[in-house]
Amino acid sequence: MLVTIGNSSCSIVTSSDTRLTCALGNRRAGIYEITLHAKGKGLAAYPTDKLVTFVYEISLDSISPNECGLGGGRVVSVKGHGFDSTTVVKICDNICRTINSSLNEIYCEVPAYTASTGNLDIPCSVSVVGEYELTSSKPSLFKYRESLTSRIMSVSPSRGRTGGGVQLTIKGNGK
Repeated sequence: MLVTIGNSSCSIVTSSDTRLTCALGNRRAGIYEITLHAKGKGLAAYPTDKLVTFVYEISLDSISPNECGLGGGRVVSVKGHGFDSTTVVKICDNICRTINSSLNEIYCEVPAYTASTGNLDIPCSVSVVGEYELTSSKPSLFKYRESLTSRIMSVSPSRGRTGGGVQLTIKGNGK
């Protein structure tokens, strides 16, 4: 007996004439057709034309570090299951630019927080969105913090030659 879920084998744990149990492997999120090949009999048929499918759900477990200044730019590790190179991470509904990904972890660069607010700390939901819009979200998993935000107040001189060599003085805080 051979069971596959979207071309990945499902290891058989127990089986009888009317039931079998198999253990799934790690896989990217998606909707997959189930195929059963019985030794000496061939492929199992469906009772109707409708395929029997299984949904590998995407899951979000954690983000680390879980805070950043308002300017963004910090690289974070997002852990969970079912990721692939097309999985999108969103922080406060803004896309976190993917740097690297695997089935269980995505490294991405936090976007800047652009909404105007008087709050010093802005809690944000984090979500991962996979194929077929399969989504997992957690509220307040990440915070933008004013105390981690550097500010550029001025630059002098504000003009220079294209050949380089001009020394700039940048004034601000939170270096």
